[in-house]
Amino acid sequence: MKFREYSSQLYVVLAGRFINELGRGLTLPITTLYFNTYVGLSMTTVGLGLASFAGMGIVSVFLGGYLSDKFGRRRTLMASMLGSAVVYGLYPWIRSAPAYYGFSSLAGGFLSLYWPSSSAILTDLSRLDQRGHVFGMLRVVNNAALGLGALLGGLLVDWLSRTEGDAARPYRLLFYIDSATYLAYFFIIWLFVRETLPSEAREVYGGFRRGWGEALRDANLCLLVPLMVCFTLSYSNFMIFGVFFQRYAKLTSSQVGLIFLINTFLVALFQIPVWTWVDPWPRTRILTLAAFFLAAGHLGFLLSGIPPFRGFSTALIAIVLFTAGELLHAPSSDSLFSSLAPKHLRGTYMSVQSFTWGVGMGLGPIISGRFLDDDRPRALWSTFILLLALAAAGLGLLKRKLPGEVDQPSRKRAR
Repeated sequence: MKFREYSSQLYVVLAGRFINELGRGLTLPITTLYFNTYVGLSMTTVGLGLASFAGMGIVSVFLGGYLSDKFGRRRTLMASMLGSAVVYGLYPWIRSAPAYYGFSSLAGGFLSLYWPSSSAILTDLSRLDQRGHVFGMLRVVNNAALGLGALLGGLLVDWLSRTEGDAARPYRLLFYIDSATYLAYFFIIWLFVRETLPSEAREVYGGFRRGWGEALRDANLCLLVPLMVCFTLSYSNFMIFGVFFQRYAKLTSSQVGLIFLINTFLVALFQIPVWTWVDPWPRTRILTLAAFFLAAGHLGFLLSGIPPFRGFSTALIAIVLFTAGELLHAPSSDSLFSSLAPKHLRGTYMSVQSFTWGVGMGLGPIISGRFLDDDRPRALWSTFILLLALAAAGLGLLKRKLPGEVDQPSRKRAR
């Protein structure tokens, strides 16, 4: 991969994304703790707030796709960043459950405008054969920034807690810093990023109803969606790792934290080299291999909770296998959605891609939580292994239907 082949605008967008994700990393690990411990909201209330965030986010990704195809990627990104800056800047002032529900919904709404428009702008700025690398770079930026933000946030809270009389004040400061990073990205887009929506695409776009009608008539897109939901459901298990590992694998809190750190480190270190190696392959083949590694990781998680395999060593092997699947899945999935999209519907198609994540991450914890409440961890991991096997089978069907340059874009250098 030659970095000089890419548009300088692409690097500006990624740099802004790093700053923004750094801010998100500061607050992502502490939000539930802050509202439960320092605002006094029950965990049920906090959970409902998270559900309102996710629910509004699912609705908002479709709006974000429409706005980016109708009015442009740049305007939609700026609206997302400015709205998010205001909402997160007001988070420290929340004192009641109704206010928490309202601001959580607004946060999910404004933030989710970002995903389809940012994916569309990266698609506009890259060739068909470059998109796997571009979305691979995006994952490196996201993971590195989130991990660094979480580390800096923890250090900042520890440092300020020794000097502040108000124990909640360090957490409120993190929300203000997070708000500032959204505002910084807003100004980066305003000052340095041009509109990338092609003029011919703006003329062809027929509006929300016609655009979605065209998208829903794309049989390849309609088949790709449930297959990718199977993958995102498997990712959602990240949310219950802590409970599973401590309850069944008998890991300590520090060992669970190390598992998460290893995953983040491996993605940041190996995403680009791994994708450079597999980029010439058909995307459906890469995704099938990803399903295999993710399923192997899930089998490892299952074994880590069963004697005589129980313990940290098995969990470590499992997270490495899981991460290998993650490295293969995300860039190839993003590449398929973006390459299927006509120029005038890139925002719409990428909102569908964001929707698959919303569905998976929303339903997954409910399914996983029910299995764990019923004390059925083996059924939990077996269910997700089965879903990944179904996805692999479906990819065989999709391969026969996809245009060759979409499945294997290295064959044809095209925009």
